[in-house]
Amino acid sequence: MHDADVLEKDIAAEIGVSRSAITLALDRLYKKRGLPKPDGRAARHQHGPSEDSIYVRHAGKAFELWQAGKSLRAIGTDLGICDLTAKQAVAHWCQQHDLPEPTVKSRRQQWIDQAVASVTAGASLNDVARQLKKSPATIRTWLN
Repeated sequence: MHDADVLEKDIAAEIGVSRSAITLALDRLYKKRGLPKPDGRAARHQHGPSEDSIYVRHAGKAFELWQAGKSLRAIGTDLGICDLTAKQAVAHWCQQHDLPEPTVKSRRQQWIDQAVASVTAGASLNDVARQLKKSPATIRTWLN
């Protein structure tokens, strides 16, 4: 199985032993044969993310929350994951749906565009700040 580029964790699951038992067995095998053990990190990236990866499991909900205007930190808090994993989840969803990966910079530009549109429509600075959950000073900076 190892020669067929099956991941050690998948071999362990198939056989019903711990992952470390597979690692130790492979270490002994390569040492006995006098061969260097290949670096498994390269093979892991060839397979892509597994379906049980945290960010893969949360991708749909994370993107939904991102579209609703939540920050990565808020998404992470809502889903019980860190903000980096929330970012990976949103990026994964976008990759799967052939969309450009949203960035914090693009999110900030959306907020600026919303602020400009609201103020142009006659909303007060304080109302716009409350709506975007930003300080009036931040809104003022964006508009200048």
